Amino acid sequence: MGNPSDIEPENLPPIIESETLPPILEKKRYHDLDALRACAMLLGIVLHAILAFGQPGWPGYAPQNDAHWMVPAVVSEAANAVGTEAPEKFSPYKLCFTAIHGFRMQLFFLVSGFFTVMLWRNRGMKELLIHRAKRILLPLAIFTPIAWITMLAGLGIGALGAKVFFDGKGDIRAAAERSVNSITDAVMVGDLDAVKGHLKRGANIEQTNEKGETLLHIAAFFAHPEVVQFLLDKGVNPAIKGKKGQTALNYVEGFWNRKLEGIYKSIGGSVGLDLDLDRIKRDRPKCAEILRKQGTSGLHGTPIVEVSEPEGPLKKFKYRVYYQQFNTLPDFDKLTPEFSGKSEKGIIDLGLAKRKDKFGMVFEGELEIKEAGDFKFRLGSDDGSRLIINGKELIDNDGTHGMEYKEGSVNLESGMAKIRVDYFDWGGGQGLSLSVSGPGVNGIKLSRDIRDSDGGDWDEWDKGDFNQMVIKQLPGWLQAVLGIGMVAAMAPMFNHLWFLYYLMWLVLGFALVVWVAKKFKLSALPEWIATSSLRWLWLVPLTLVPQFFMGQSFGPDTAGGILPWPPVLLYYGIFFGVGVLCYGNDEFEQKVGKLWPLSFLLAIPFLILGVCFMEVRNAAAAGDFKSNASQIWYDHFWVSVCAAIYVWLMIFGFIGFFRAFFSSQSRLARYISDSSYWLYLAHLAPLMCLQVMFAKLEVPGLLKFIAYCVSTTVVLLVMYEFLIRYTFVGTLLNGKRTRESATA
Repeated sequence: MGNPSDIEPENLPPIIESETLPPILEKKRYHDLDALRACAMLLGIVLHAILAFGQPGWPGYAPQNDAHWMVPAVVSEAANAVGTEAPEKFSPYKLCFTAIHGFRMQLFFLVSGFFTVMLWRNRGMKELLIHRAKRILLPLAIFTPIAWITMLAGLGIGALGAKVFFDGKGDIRAAAERSVNSITDAVMVGDLDAVKGHLKRGANIEQTNEKGETLLHIAAFFAHPEVVQFLLDKGVNPAIKGKKGQTALNYVEGFWNRKLEGIYKSIGGSVGLDLDLDRIKRDRPKCAEILRKQGTSGLHGTPIVEVSEPEGPLKKFKYRVYYQQFNTLPDFDKLTPEFSGKSEKGIIDLGLAKRKDKFGMVFEGELEIKEAGDFKFRLGSDDGSRLIINGKELIDNDGTHGMEYKEGSVNLESGMAKIRVDYFDWGGGQGLSLSVSGPGVNGIKLSRDIRDSDGGDWDEWDKGDFNQMVIKQLPGWLQAVLGIGMVAAMAPMFNHLWFLYYLMWLVLGFALVVWVAKKFKLSALPEWIATSSLRWLWLVPLTLVPQFFMGQSFGPDTAGGILPWPPVLLYYGIFFGVGVLCYGNDEFEQKVGKLWPLSFLLAIPFLILGVCFMEVRNAAAAGDFKSNASQIWYDHFWVSVCAAIYVWLMIFGFIGFFRAFFSSQSRLARYISDSSYWLYLAHLAPLMCLQVMFAKLEVPGLLKFIAYCVSTTVVLLVMYEFLIRYTFVGTLLNGKRTRESATA
């Protein structure tokens, strides 16, 4: 790894050679590729610095600096022209992150493949493997635990600094400032006087945000009873549903639990508020009571009532539990339950099973129907479920599957309607959701929407990434197998050093290919494959295959676990292989990247359209996956196509750019190239320390971003010069370096 001092030969024989390699005398240094590899490494610092401004949940996230800009009309029109749609707003930080992530590590692996062949040609296979073990495997083993320890220490120091500098004043000031900014912020922090002031100045009380949420939704979620009552008195309709189909009441009617507490902590962090969880826990039932009475009757002026946990809507509620693994819904009436019981809470709850998987349940109760008419029930489950109303089956959601929703309508007379739900969990994930809407009933939930018996609202908050949305559609046994594999592959064991682990696998793969080629006397691949103008005909389709099996983001998935994830390994192996083929190729040195300005220009629309397709895909997948399946896979295909084209345009553009400006020898460029390995290995600790410490500092986000990058780089460069470069650590990373004398 590092920036090898190996000097490259010219006019070499084919890359895969069955004959004994001849001695090489003439050598050449690739200053441009040295600098290019360093650039790929240093962009990692930029990438992680961006996360503090556009990634809620990242330590040191600064929501006050997470700007959102309006999408230009030309982008919306272009998206519509190709069959997708652009969001109304976008985060420039997230777009910048996506742009870098879409090509950075692919570029690194391509250059690494190039230098791997160079070492092989100069030193032979044995020396290549020894060299890579010293420069890659040994630093990976040494720096992985060091990185974890220093990163955690950096977070601790940063948190201590934040408490000293900002605790007790930053949050109060931020909340006060926010309440003045807009009526939405005033509602969020519960400043009723500020809400009234915004209305006097002409604020729209009926406004909704991009999620379709009204001010009443926001006031209810953040549990401000006085604001909820005020908004109702002003005529805000409590029956309005957001884009996820939830009313304001849905946000506060669930019982308090650890998962819900975690949700509030996460949301509070994302909006920059230190929420008083004790107050929220106390005031949520108040908000729910106000909304229940006024939301169903339409009356106003109901006083705020002090209540404990509200009872559920089902009367005469009882349940039965069966400990058995079912593949489909049985006739539970013919089976003997493990146990049964009644609950005064009157709400369907999988937690009553007292088991996490492989069980069945029957829930029975009566629902009061105050006004006759048509009622729509929505039943969701993972795995199978069935809804029976007054003895007749209304919804059949049977089978082993992920969280899947179905709806059914029935005409009911006033009085008590008998409700029965049959459910089974095959294994793996579990979930059950039931809601009803109709005359006098607006989206009332008859169940706790839980996952793994731990509360929370799965449909709204626990969506996961696109990969997990797909996995939930598979049979339970396959979900379990893939789940174990993905945990082993995605768990951040190697943290930001995962790429060294994958690089070692690719070097070993290269050695195996060379051995097989020599043993069976295979001929070399033709040079035009990597350098001809026709390379697009195979580069894009070949890259598209593993890209299609990844969906975390625009570009490759990140897998830092002990198990190399096959799509990721294959994906980076393609770029590594292209680098291998480019070595010793005159066409590569003379033509590839020659039109680099055009490459950069063409990459822009593919990036933007790819992000548009991805946003539409994720929104559809977060809803009813099976109903939207064809549209989801259509969007995912085009996300993958755009990502595959974008990455090669950026790679060829950067190769041409660095060849144009960094081909000649430069002491400064060489120094930065040498130091880049150390800078990337060590950057997370000081960077995250600064991000956490100054997250609440009210200065323009761009200035903070620049300060984070510059401060981290300067500190690590000083350490490199005096503690690393000329020591055994520097020798480990880059080979022996000798300090020049003053006279020299």
